[in-house]
Amino acid sequence: IPSTQLAHGVQSFNGRNGAVSPQGGDYDTWYDQGSATVVYVDKNGSDSNSGFLASKPKATIAAANAALPNGGTIFVLFGPTNETGTITLNNGVNIDGLGPTVSIAKWPTDLGAGACAIQAGSVGDNMTFIRNVHFDGPGYRTNPAMYGILTNGQTQLADGLTTGFYAGIAINSNHEHVIRWNSQSNWYGVYYQSGTNQGNQTYRDCHFDANVFAAVAVAGKA
Repeated sequence: IPSTQLAHGVQSFNGRNGAVSPQGGDYDTWYDQGSATVVYVDKNGSDSNSGFLASKPKATIAAANAALPNGGTIFVLFGPTNETGTITLNNGVNIDGLGPTVSIAKWPTDLGAGACAIQAGSVGDNMTFIRNVHFDGPGYRTNPAMYGILTNGQTQLADGLTTGFYAGIAINSNHEHVIRWNSQSNWYGVYYQSGTNQGNQTYRDCHFDANVFAAVAVAGKA
């Protein structure tokens, strides 16, 4: 896999021993350090694994989140994973990956109107970071259906992708920062929920085109 398809810092990937860290060393050395604050996820993993080594990853983001009650990073390796419900990230939990070409989290079943794949952020001081992962829904719906990422404040999305949702990104508060993010093949690219404070929002180098109804919509105005 060429470096252009991987996250920043992964120079190359030629199989599981081919990814090179910025400091050098092979993939297993870089990712298998073992840490109580990093849980790995892979489509070939098992939720019975601890997830604290890349060689023994969990199978779902949901299980990884449950393993980090006090914060940390969920690192998505290879997907698609098979997610079955809304994942409300624990306080201080971030999501990262190898890049949206290979790090894919999939929700095959619509969870219904108002539900979401990932719920992130808070009105507190801690920023939630979600980067380098493709979040893929069951396919957009013309009627209200599940959102992709629902942000409740203090959230940064970067270098990722949301597809196949009613809204790829749903905004429910302020202090959201969206950088180099693609939200495409949804009904809406970005959807501001009713009563949302639209201040302190940053969008930079994003692509919200190729959605069915609108790139950006505000409740009651679309």
